[in-house]
Amino acid sequence: MKKILLSIILVLAIGLPSYSQTTSDEVLPEFSRAYLNVMISYGDSVYHYEGSNVFTFNVDGNSVIFYPHKGDAERYIYMGNTAEGVDDYGDSYQLIKTIEAASSDIVYFQLYDNRKYGLNLIYEEPLIIVHFYNASKN
Repeated sequence: MKKILLSIILVLAIGLPSYSQTTSDEVLPEFSRAYLNVMISYGDSVYHYEGSNVFTFNVDGNSVIFYPHKGDAERYIYMGNTAEGVDDYGDSYQLIKTIEAASSDIVYFQLYDNRKYGLNLIYEEPLIIVHFYNASKN
């Protein structure tokens, strides 16, 4: 009986990490993703360019900082919880709703779990999709 009671107290004291959930009060660790290729889809037009672009997530626990190839860093502030989804090809991603600090534009970050699929920035008005990725080397 003492062993069972001691085991229960130990489990309660250290918690069960496999069942932990992230709450809105928890500060997640920062992490970065870097991409060398960009494809911009706007209306019927598609543009491609190369250059180092870096995104750092969970800055101050509430935002993403985008360090573009050219220009100043941009801050996007989280506007709610992260949603998870699967695209038409069966690839899982996280969808983060943000507001761009400088312009107040609503921008969605579609961050794929598999890094080779990259990241999409989705602007609502007008609809613009900016796809960041790392092209395969032949």
